[in-house]
Amino acid sequence: MMGMAPRPLRVFVSCTSELATFPESRSFAQAAAEAIRAAGATPVRARTTGSDRWERLGHVDLVLLVVGFRSGLDEMSGGHRVLSEVDLDHAARAGVPFVAVVLSENVVGPARLFRDPQYPGRQDEFRARLDDQPTASDPTELYKAVLAAITKHIRTHGGNAAGPVLRRLPPTLPRVFFGHGDLSELLREGRGPGVTVLAGPPGHGKSTIAAVHALTNADDYEVLWWISCTVPDAVPLALAELARALGSPAEGVTRALDDLPRLMRRHPGRCLVVLDDLSDAGAEAVRPVLDSGWEVLVTATKPTFDARETHWVTGLAPHMSVELLTLAFDQPIEIAEHVTSDMIGVPLALTIAGAFIRTFGYDQYRADFSAVQRESLRGKEPENTPRAARVAARLLLRALRRHDMALFRALVLAAWLGGDHVPIRVLAWDLDVTSGRVVPVRRRELTGGWLTRPLRFFGFVDVRTITLHPIIVAELRAAGEAEGGAEAWMAAASQVLLEEVRDLSGVNDSRSGWEFLIGQALAVHGQVQNLRSARPAVSEMLRDAARYLADVQADEPARRIQKDVRALERTGHDVIQGGALGALVVSSPITGTRSDRLTEAALVARTLRISGDLEGALRVQDEVVRLTLERYGPDDSQTFSARLELATLLREIGDDEQALARLEDLADRATTIMGEEHPQTLSAWSELAEALHDAGDSRRAMSLRQRVVSTSQRIYGRLHPRTLTAKTMLAADYLDLGDTPAARELADEAFEGTRRVLGPDHPDTLTAASTLAAVLSAVGDVGAARDLDQETYERYRDTLGEDDPATLLAANNLAGDLRLLGLVEQARDLDQDTVRRLRRVLGPDHPHTVRVAENLALDEKLLDQPRRSRRDTTRQKRGV
Repeated sequence: MMGMAPRPLRVFVSCTSELATFPESRSFAQAAAEAIRAAGATPVRARTTGSDRWERLGHVDLVLLVVGFRSGLDEMSGGHRVLSEVDLDHAARAGVPFVAVVLSENVVGPARLFRDPQYPGRQDEFRARLDDQPTASDPTELYKAVLAAITKHIRTHGGNAAGPVLRRLPPTLPRVFFGHGDLSELLREGRGPGVTVLAGPPGHGKSTIAAVHALTNADDYEVLWWISCTVPDAVPLALAELARALGSPAEGVTRALDDLPRLMRRHPGRCLVVLDDLSDAGAEAVRPVLDSGWEVLVTATKPTFDARETHWVTGLAPHMSVELLTLAFDQPIEIAEHVTSDMIGVPLALTIAGAFIRTFGYDQYRADFSAVQRESLRGKEPENTPRAARVAARLLLRALRRHDMALFRALVLAAWLGGDHVPIRVLAWDLDVTSGRVVPVRRRELTGGWLTRPLRFFGFVDVRTITLHPIIVAELRAAGEAEGGAEAWMAAASQVLLEEVRDLSGVNDSRSGWEFLIGQALAVHGQVQNLRSARPAVSEMLRDAARYLADVQADEPARRIQKDVRALERTGHDVIQGGALGALVVSSPITGTRSDRLTEAALVARTLRISGDLEGALRVQDEVVRLTLERYGPDDSQTFSARLELATLLREIGDDEQALARLEDLADRATTIMGEEHPQTLSAWSELAEALHDAGDSRRAMSLRQRVVSTSQRIYGRLHPRTLTAKTMLAADYLDLGDTPAARELADEAFEGTRRVLGPDHPDTLTAASTLAAVLSAVGDVGAARDLDQETYERYRDTLGEDDPATLLAANNLAGDLRLLGLVEQARDLDQDTVRRLRRVLGPDHPHTVRVAENLALDEKLLDQPRRSRRDTTRQKRGV
């Protein structure tokens, strides 16, 4: 960025957990960090395991390896690689230099802390690579050695970095790259500002060429940013991440995207952005990048956007195909020529075939190839997919099903999670969907070498992610649908995703988990339009993903996901009306694994609540609380959420005394355990305020609402959805207390803010609109209230349907406005229709049905009175 002051070097410290904790008085890691600071640099530590370790290597200037005897065994390779060696390899890929200090034979401390006898040879082999590096036997010696090494590096390369070296690297370095050297050279020679496109059919190696170009030339760029466009909804998040890396102070996605064009224009030096698998539909989202004047490399099947240069990626010539198979896969020329005629020069197909033959033999290849050739290849394949690539993909899947069903199912799961940058640890789930039930079993040992080695061999697995080609994703999804049905696999993917988020995020906060896995959440969301049975995992996953997206102000995907959540919940209601789920609740105990019982119980409780069976929902929610307490413990956020749901159910049923007592306890516990600024604390305060208001303690309710508003505004900002929702509720409290000026000011602010941030159709916007309409009516502007309620009703009807409870409550509000305007006949007709729908949807005894029926009776009474005496009897209770 222009005028940016030099910053200290960032030094990534690669050491294992025993070095971070031993010796107790001053650990080796502590001594290394002190030495880095003494040299005027900044230490950067990553967790011993986890994906962010390797992500961080793309954002530092130097790697420091502190290598002990044990050196950390990389669990992703089943203990066959040393963690420091993995860090060194990734530093080389990222173009980051390194220095190292090796702990000597007489290191302070018991040898068992530093040497693992199971793999001594592998460790010693790596240490031999570092025999010219300095050694240390205690923290003091390490401090001196690190200080000397960092100081020497600074003298040689300079003490500061002129600007940030920003890297977001491709997910994998291709195992086999062959036959496209001419295109690589063209890309290198043609570097410069403007858009260059690699175009061609799937399976021809466009992404591979782009990845090799980016990694090979990484040292030449100050900014190197790889964005996968396979999941369109995730692209704005990646662009916002780039904006923040360039210096945008904005917290929300929308604001960061607004900053991006300016920041890109002002950034000097060599900068490259790779937009992988960009479609015409996704081009508008990346328009700021395409128009930035930076060097941009795009891979696309059929590009229609403007480009400085377009290079068409074609298949390999026959002699190149033969050479690939003979050199890379060690096949005889005769076999290579046969395979070349089968796979017609498609690099993806040739690579799969070569690896297949080397693993399973040529005879098995011929047998499977003949079988696949006889099969129909119709399916949901990517556009313009070469037949050879689809045949090869099915060859691979046949082999996986035959030799390793657990691995096959893991790959199907990865395909439903999007197939692109999927965390490798999701392969630790062994799934059984053939029985009609989703039974995930977490088996962490599946991430060991026996599982990952075959995947690495086929080029699917990096140290931290699994990346599947779209052709293979399409075949895997088709195979999954044939085995267990698309709905079962989507539910499984959602359930696994939720568990991964909880594993990543710690006890109380899922935000960090969603930040890492949002691409997978959005990929599953892209399939949800096919899912119309109320799968609990899908509904819960979408709700949590939408909440995260709203928090980071990713408005458009949050709106779409919210709409799908409501659609799924309506489907659950439809199931109850048909009697299927009701029969399940009555006749079947909630059984299965602990996770299954919990998700099933949560679904049943939620659906019973939507259907109006509040007593039934309360009984099942008691079971949800028990199961959640058993699984997560008393202080976990999941348990807190279940108890909060139970308390709000008690309030809806009318057990105000018990509901208030529970909400008081939950609010106190949340404040003590989670702190005042935790989102669930704010939720507890909000629900308690509602209960206090219903109990007649309006002053205390308002005080608590004001606390929610001020805290939300301090944490999230004035226009954050949580803040705006709190302002809507506070406006309603002011209205109830008769303070119409304060209510009007807050209601206006909440409505305008939600409409701007979330859009006109978002449920929070529509709630704010209803609140503002009530305020307008109270101050005598009934015409404006009627217009706003009319618009709100129509938007609910268009987005949720005519029978959704929210739509029907909006109709109730509109009828009230019509009554106040003297249009009692119109109000009566609307109330009649609303009551009829509510009785069918929620039943005759539901509180909503009873309320609107009372308003209908009022309409009938007014129509029997002289017009002049109607005015004082036209008020109704609104549905907000």
